[in-house]
Amino acid sequence: MMLRKYLIMLFLAVGVLGAQDNTLQQAEAAYKIKNYPKAFRLYKQEAQRGEAQAFYHLGLMYRYGQWVDIDYKKAFNYFKKAGEMGIADAYLELADMVAGGRIAKNAKGEPFACEKALSYANKALELNPKRADIYERVGLLYLRVQWSNHTCSLKDFSQYSQEVQYKQKIFQKGVSYLEKAGEMGDFNAYTTLGYSYAAGDFRFERSFKKAKQYYLKAVAVLEKAGAKGDSQAYNELGLIYQDESSNLSTGTILENRHKAVAYFQKAVAMGNANAYTNMGEYVDENKAMEYYKKAGELGDALGYASLAGMYQGKCEYETFKSCAGAFKKSVEYLTLAGALGDDYSYKELGDTYFYGGLFYRNWEEYQKVPAPPSYTPRIPRDYKKAAHYYQKCADMGNAYCYLSLAKLYKKGLGVPKDAKKARAYEGHGRDVLCVGEDLDDYCEGDGE
Repeated sequence: MMLRKYLIMLFLAVGVLGAQDNTLQQAEAAYKIKNYPKAFRLYKQEAQRGEAQAFYHLGLMYRYGQWVDIDYKKAFNYFKKAGEMGIADAYLELADMVAGGRIAKNAKGEPFACEKALSYANKALELNPKRADIYERVGLLYLRVQWSNHTCSLKDFSQYSQEVQYKQKIFQKGVSYLEKAGEMGDFNAYTTLGYSYAAGDFRFERSFKKAKQYYLKAVAVLEKAGAKGDSQAYNELGLIYQDESSNLSTGTILENRHKAVAYFQKAVAMGNANAYTNMGEYVDENKAMEYYKKAGELGDALGYASLAGMYQGKCEYETFKSCAGAFKKSVEYLTLAGALGDDYSYKELGDTYFYGGLFYRNWEEYQKVPAPPSYTPRIPRDYKKAAHYYQKCADMGNAYCYLSLAKLYKKGLGVPKDAKKARAYEGHGRDVLCVGEDLDDYCEGDGE
């Protein structure tokens, strides 16, 4: 009888643990596709049970304004709790917040020194000394702190030469951490060093020769990973060698179109979704559409978004009546991209119905808040649909969509007129937009 009772209790305990694990998995899946309302609700449930990852993700959501209003104090407390429970990434967030001035004072009201940021970074290393990406992030933090890209305070020195020596010491430590991260297999560390030498950033003496050496080290790391079956490594190699200034800013240092295509093709052969999207730039229109669709089917939202863009292109100089089919396809693929977590696709749909047509924007126009349409409206405006899609992308943390919703609520377009809601959406959008953005005129002004 006692054995039976024990087995029943054990079964119930295992069931409860399994349910908790499942809830956390659901939260992580929702967070990955930017379903922040669901993720927040589930992480709150798990936080009440003391789950460390829940505390960490709640910290992220409060820090970056993902569905909730930005609250640095709450973010700091959640990160601190998660760090104390063994989450190294939480300490990295704390270090970044202190270095960036997001948390300027401690509980006693005393200003944080930059050394506190470095202390949090070192705690992350102590928790997980085998993760190369932690060394990479810590190395970059050290470089920021000794340079001008920080708002925390360094210790005072009686002589300028002492300050220079101190900063040089921090610089050397940062470089050594990046070197170690690269040696451990983090190619990003090598590309950071390569870019720093190419641009002359962070006290690096500009040298294209050294930049190339580090980019080639990154190539060697990725080659090794690709040979072991890592398709994303081949995709990253393609990005490094592509014949334009890539996200790694290799520019003309390693530019080689043929190598880029060869690496993308290797990744495509291994079923890499991102590579299908990247290959779309190197093939004819029909093949590109095939690649983009395949990329989307494999889970790359940018594939569907790129396909939608191709259908938009068919309408560039046509009347809506002559390109109604293309318009329908564009809406279909933007919707699919949004469902995969691309908030900008939902934003594009909102803009389409707000302004009354499919259009493109260049970078200069994107910097205007909100940006005007590039082409004359060609379909009836539908503010209700615009509000629907703006809400979807606002829930995914998109600042521009909060600002667009504010405009709709302020004027009562497609939604009930609500000045209070308009102010709340505008405030949230401004807060999110101005975190780390180089939009001083807007962020420091009245937003008009």
